[in-house]
Amino acid sequence: MTAHPRVPLDRRTYTYLGERSVAIKKRTLRVDGSWTVKKGTIQISTARMKSGIVDRAGQRL
Repeated sequence: MTAHPRVPLDRRTYTYLGERSVAIKKRTLRVDGSWTVKKGTIQISTARMKSGIVDRAGQRL
């Protein structure tokens, strides 16, 4: 395992806010040359912008 998944939650409501993957050790990748990922680098980050309940499938908020 080279990355640690994290799920950020709102501190007050525990609402799911997105996800994040952080490198847990330094590594070098060789795709079109050398590329170094440092320990602690955020590799994936997503954020939930809006959520809610709708009346039917495919309906947008």
